[in-house]
Amino acid sequence: MMGNEVTTTEGREEVKEELVIPVKSAYKFEGKNYDKIDLAGIKNIKAIDVINVCREVPGIYPEYTLEFALKIAAVATGKPIEFFEQMPPFLAMKIKKMVSNFLFEEE
Repeated sequence: MMGNEVTTTEGREEVKEELVIPVKSAYKFEGKNYDKIDLAGIKNIKAIDVINVCREVPGIYPEYTLEFALKIAAVATGKPIEFFEQMPPFLAMKIKKMVSNFLFEEE
């Protein structure tokens, strides 16, 4: 399921937004305002996606870089890499943190 997940708890629904980053002052890209960045699609990436991004990012440990995280976010969301490269640094760092936490989390 893309986007927010709905789970049922004792007969009531809860919206799970663990992979959504709220944007306090909307981020504008190509004429559209974004008030959140939904990274739920990261649940659907495959190891080959990570391998391909690692090949694009120089360095010994590419998985620890901002560039790597933003490229993974682009794969996960289907948005162009420019969407992530043009955002304010504080928002890009939130994305890096979320991507890293997700990828390095034990199942």
